Amino acid sequence: MSIKIKNTKAYMKNYAKRLIRLLKIELDRERQDRSKITYTGAAKKSLKNMITKEKLNALNIDIVGNKYLMDIEKGRKKTVQVHDIAKWLVKKPIAYANQSPELPAVKKIAETIASKIKIKGVNKLPFIQQAIKQDMKNLKVIAPIVQDVELNINEILIKAGFNMNDKTVKFV
Repeated sequence: MSIKIKNTKAYMKNYAKRLIRLLKIELDRERQDRSKITYTGAAKKSLKNMITKEKLNALNIDIVGNKYLMDIEKGRKKTVQVHDIAKWLVKKPIAYANQSPELPAVKKIAETIASKIKIKGVNKLPFIQQAIKQDMKNLKVIAPIVQDVELNINEILIKAGFNMNDKTVKFV
């Protein structure tokens, strides 16, 4: 006998997809300084949801993405590769847009940026936390749980030790 939580699971999977859509909007949104979090699209493409645990008493759906998204969210000091910064630079809408990351001028700017990141770090920009906090009011998980309980009431009562004597509980 296994109690099924298909309605709750479907609701939570759809909610995770909604959060991913919101995070992608946040990644593209222009900030007050007219900057964006992402220009290459790699961060948006990396976002996905995964069911990591599915049992009667637990359903974990993780939203995963590139590691540097958490560096942006929490801020931190780290060493970055000059070539990675150069590739990022030529994707930004600046004077070197669509140029080769191997250009000496691009490499020079990338070295300066990489050095600054190593010394000062990346400022924290809690865009993930803000998106989730803003959308929590839309989380209404009670209805799918009630549907699952209604579908599984007999199994729940039997598992709790009730003797149903071949009777069925129905909701009216």
